[in-house]
Amino acid sequence: MQGKRGFLPAMLRLLMASLSIVYCAGLTIYLLPFRFGLRKRSRLKCPVISIGNLTTGGTGKTPFTIMLCRSLQSMGKSIVVLNRGYRGKNEFGCAVVSDQNGVLLTSDEAGDEAYLLAKSLPGIPIITGKDRRITGRKATELFNPDVVILDDGMQFWQLHRDLDIVLLNAAAPFDNGWTLPRGLLREPPSHLDRAGIVIVTSGSSCSEEAKAAILKRINELAPGRPIYFTNLIAAGLVDLKNDTQLPLSWLDTRKVSLFSAIGNPASFEQTIQQLGADTIKHTRLRDHEQVSMMELTRICEQAADAGSSALITTAKDAVKIPKIVSAIPVLALEVEMEVSDTQSFLQKLLEKVDALQ
Repeated sequence: MQGKRGFLPAMLRLLMASLSIVYCAGLTIYLLPFRFGLRKRSRLKCPVISIGNLTTGGTGKTPFTIMLCRSLQSMGKSIVVLNRGYRGKNEFGCAVVSDQNGVLLTSDEAGDEAYLLAKSLPGIPIITGKDRRITGRKATELFNPDVVILDDGMQFWQLHRDLDIVLLNAAAPFDNGWTLPRGLLREPPSHLDRAGIVIVTSGSSCSEEAKAAILKRINELAPGRPIYFTNLIAAGLVDLKNDTQLPLSWLDTRKVSLFSAIGNPASFEQTIQQLGADTIKHTRLRDHEQVSMMELTRICEQAADAGSSALITTAKDAVKIPKIVSAIPVLALEVEMEVSDTQSFLQKLLEKVDALQ
């Protein structure tokens, strides 16, 4: 109903706004014991860096986590990543998805994000489980890391963090300014003051004027925090039938269909179009939603009937979709996160990590 006029949209927005006020009140009550020290947060034996956001998704946490872990690994730091394992079979338990020797679980057991992290970060252990206190203790017991990375951990207050890195999407850094359910914010914008570093993703999607406005707003909410802009860069194409690599130039002028179950499908579609492809159809599912063999077969058939040369999906979706016999190839787009001022970011990151140890 966003932007629509009329009595019904107005009433629904009013109802959602009222519920947002209730949501914020509940959040404030929940956080009071932590703020006044009445409820203690668990601490691990090593520094904890949290990667999180204020909204419900679509800010690029997974590629940023991969980039951050590779950067720390190149600095000689030993790392363990804690991921919830959303929709994986071990989400409400504790499981080691990978260790220094390789991947130990399937995508169904680990969850799509955790499995993608494990495949993308060889040598870095990944542990899943909703309760990060439990998975954090397991990480220190088994691997004794220099740093624990808490993936999507901004709202997990029960575990102490030494550094919060908060990601904002440049296209809508604070969505419409409302918390759930009137908007997509998990916390009010004022809570950005917990950030130690602020990362603005999809920086190329906005003008210089828009960037200046974002910087001004961030400095109002979290004065003095380092701010960096990042972009997702297409890195390659993988044919899921035989795991062969294709050059990105393969997409140029071709008609393709897309399939995704991610938080920001528009960004994925824009990337494909920027590579020169003509997007005929985009099947969008909810973030993390599983797709059955029958559903995927139907999507491929529709894409072929529409004249598509291929069905393109994301690397995150590729780890959980079944292999099928299709009239057209099913390809996964691999992406990497690029920081606008890489040298400054790595220097600031190293300074903060060394200060924590």
